[in-house]
Amino acid sequence: VTYPLDVLRLRLAVDASHKTMAQ
Repeated sequence: VTYPLDVLRLRLAVDASHKTMAQ
């Protein structure tokens, strides 16, 4: 299964938002 670059960017964006929310 190949993940499009957009999906990786989306996951990174979500992770970043969660980190900012945690702080």
